[in-house]
Amino acid sequence: MPLRRKILDRAHELFVQEGIRNVTMDELAHSLGMSKRTIYEQFSDKRELVMEDAVSFALAIKQESERLLRSSENVVQGMTRVVQYIKGMIQAVTPNYFADMRKFYPSAYESIAGKGKVRNFSLTNEMVSRGVEEGIFRNDINIPLVSFFMNNTLLDNHAEMREIAGLKFGDYEKDVLFTYLLGLSTEKGRRLIKEEQAKYLESMTRLGAEVPRFKL
Repeated sequence: MPLRRKILDRAHELFVQEGIRNVTMDELAHSLGMSKRTIYEQFSDKRELVMEDAVSFALAIKQESERLLRSSENVVQGMTRVVQYIKGMIQAVTPNYFADMRKFYPSAYESIAGKGKVRNFSLTNEMVSRGVEEGIFRNDINIPLVSFFMNNTLLDNHAEMREIAGLKFGDYEKDVLFTYLLGLSTEKGRRLIKEEQAKYLESMTRLGAEVPRFKL
């Protein structure tokens, strides 16, 4: 494994466990069994390290989301799988990871939250376009507008909505995601969505867990 990748991977492990601010370059060097000088030969400073970690992490999530969508039987199943996956990734990360990035490394946060390489609406555009092609979504919808709404409201901010509303596991999907999709759908789409909703909520009931309450 290239040295730069080794450092980045270990930094990411520490960042998502402890938060970015709590991880010092001394701690990182010690955990890698190398000197800080070696790290600084690869990264000019912690800011560069955080920036590369943020983009790498976000792109990995996006790529896996695309794989899940494309390997699904239909777009409804694909969207459900993507939401479950993103939710699981968020749950696995300490709230301080995103909070520290937004407060202390705003350029890194903007690189994943602002429109650009990571956030370019390609995933939601693909979802909506595929839904229309499959006869699941109505063919009279405004695809760019629906994609924009889904990206900014449904896939991006649901952790914040849970925090505000005190929602439990499955509430967001039941009361927001599936309800919104029903409004976009054809009769065929509504039937598939209701079937997927029933399966999804049944799985959430079995888990019976609360979602961690924090804002991204």
